[in-house]
Amino acid sequence: MDLKPIETFLVSALTEDELRRLCTHLPGGAALALALPGHGVAFAELAHQAVVMLHRQRRLDAAFFEGLRELVPNRAPEIQALAEGAPSVVVGLVSFALNIAGVQDGLCRAPGLRGACVALDLGHLPSPEEEASWAAVQRGGDCVALREHLNRWPTVAFPAEAQARLDGRSVTTDTRWALQETRLPMTVWGEALFDDEQAAREDALRRAAALADETCAPPAVEPPAPSLGQHLRRHRLDVCADGAPMAVWTGRRGGVWHKGRSMFDGKAP
Repeated sequence: MDLKPIETFLVSALTEDELRRLCTHLPGGAALALALPGHGVAFAELAHQAVVMLHRQRRLDAAFFEGLRELVPNRAPEIQALAEGAPSVVVGLVSFALNIAGVQDGLCRAPGLRGACVALDLGHLPSPEEEASWAAVQRGGDCVALREHLNRWPTVAFPAEAQARLDGRSVTTDTRWALQETRLPMTVWGEALFDDEQAAREDALRRAAALADETCAPPAVEPPAPSLGQHLRRHRLDVCADGAPMAVWTGRRGGVWHKGRSMFDGKAP
């Protein structure tokens, strides 16, 4: 890298203290400023050593020239030309290969170079597959899919945004109630003698329908302080439909027919 134009400008434009301030201004440059030899060394040599050290630490970037413009604002055009023209073509290629000062990232976003950079895995550009995955994750809002994307491409194009989305997620709980039919067991005792079991069953079913209506119906008048029985009746109303006919009858112990009386168990829907 041709550092001579930068050295020449520093010698002509800055004092030793300003050079130290410039180094201190850079990210991580405070230690570099203290390392500059200031005693018994010609200023040109001091500038040369400073630029070499900055170059080795890859500090000759946009921050360097921005700090230079702050120190010497009246020579901003020269600094701009220095920033644009001091690196030669070779310097540009080296900067691109090493991604110094983000050169590679910037150039790879040009339409003509984007495809080649993606193919060569340069410029921190996402592959078509990653872009498609990221678009799907953004549309879906699924944290599981977001984690899978981040695990698959942890250091490519969207890791910071993906992590920010995960850190900003909120957890919600959805509780849903489903209707469930409950049948109340009832026992209907025979009140008369019948010639056969079928007649007794039909009589029990007929009376059971009326009993179910009475059990499931709400009280006609709601008292201020309901009794335990009324409380249970209101509770039954929640699980028993009004006016529902009796159904699903089965014989108790296979059906009991004793002295012509019927005794059947059933359930009201």
